[in-house]
Amino acid sequence: MITGSLLGLWSVLYAANPDGSARPLAMVLPQQVAAFAADLSSDARATRTQAEAGLIALGPAALEHLPHADSARDPQTRDSLRRIARTLEAADAAIALESQTVYVAEQSTRRKWIDALASQTGNQFRLDQVPPRWLDAGTRPPGVDPISFWEVIRWLEADQQVTATIGREAKLLPRASQQPSAKVLAEQHRGVFRLQCLECQSRPLPRGGHLIRIRVGVCGEPRLRPLFLVSGVDQWKVVAKQEVCAPYTPGARRELPGGTGTIEVSWDFVIPAGTPVPDAVTIDGELALTLATRTSRIDFRDLQGPFPITRRRGQSSVSVLGVTSDVAHSNIRLAVALGGRDGLFESYRAALMTPDLKLEPTPGNILAPVDINQIQEAPEGVVLECHFPAEIPAGASLQAQVPTVIATEKIAFWFEQVPVTPAP
Repeated sequence: MITGSLLGLWSVLYAANPDGSARPLAMVLPQQVAAFAADLSSDARATRTQAEAGLIALGPAALEHLPHADSARDPQTRDSLRRIARTLEAADAAIALESQTVYVAEQSTRRKWIDALASQTGNQFRLDQVPPRWLDAGTRPPGVDPISFWEVIRWLEADQQVTATIGREAKLLPRASQQPSAKVLAEQHRGVFRLQCLECQSRPLPRGGHLIRIRVGVCGEPRLRPLFLVSGVDQWKVVAKQEVCAPYTPGARRELPGGTGTIEVSWDFVIPAGTPVPDAVTIDGELALTLATRTSRIDFRDLQGPFPITRRRGQSSVSVLGVTSDVAHSNIRLAVALGGRDGLFESYRAALMTPDLKLEPTPGNILAPVDINQIQEAPEGVVLECHFPAEIPAGASLQAQVPTVIATEKIAFWFEQVPVTPAP
């Protein structure tokens, strides 16, 4: 997915907040959550009400330690836990999707801008991998402070391609498309998202008229993990000289998997026969981007059974269904589920639910899987076969990094007078 020579290298890690949120979360002790959760099963209504209010008051950080609703025996407690989880998840997503701004003194070095980005937006930089020219002395970008994350990045990039990494994933934050010959025709910032018009080209139709292909790329701040993009052509409008161009495939819809880099979507619109191709068009539309606003680590300390072994965090649960092992390799079968999301992810549910796995057969020896195969899909999740290049002895542990709070954000965009060029 990443092509072309990279002229600058930028690494981003989940270092400030493991959940990926920009605002620091308050420290919550497991004992606090456990005490309130125990009171949810009280016979006294006032005690239950106070416990529910107390858990909500702890804020999104309480999600890490909140018992899963299915672990409660009585229906009343299960309903309370589901209600609390939904409230905290909504609050967590709202915080993560807040537009963060950056403020630095008027005269500053680039290094101070990078430090400000890290401390004020939650996107962490490794300065040993930042291009030296970014650290040279320089004045602040034009505009009035505070300015957005993407405005600072646009100034720092200076038309260069930039690589970021989240865990073991490589993520391209391009000033241009991943195609080296392409360039950004128009750009807009919508809170934590950057939208770019990457293509606006005309092609003749065999029976007269022309098609105009519009290609748009969208990515979120690196602290957020885009999962997939939903786009319907009927939510887009292309206007040429005050005439609205009809979509070539009315009613069409696309679901595009994400996870790394910019997610791109394109649609064709018709210029009728006898109508000249315009020099420029105005484009507006709407996209739905689903992303993980919190990820959490689930640990399995004993892989010897009995199976299944299930662990839950937030909306997600991971179960070890079985383990086979010999001296050269091993297989671990996992079931991954994301509650309350039935039907939402459709054909890309498996890509969403594939966790970042690390096997530690002996202390300090950390292995990634050789491959992960989906062997079954169900409405509530997927079953995965994970292959590792080592034996699994007694005492081995498995770590799974999974998305535990998911949010879907509708993003409106508007590009004015985008130049139309003939297709090569």
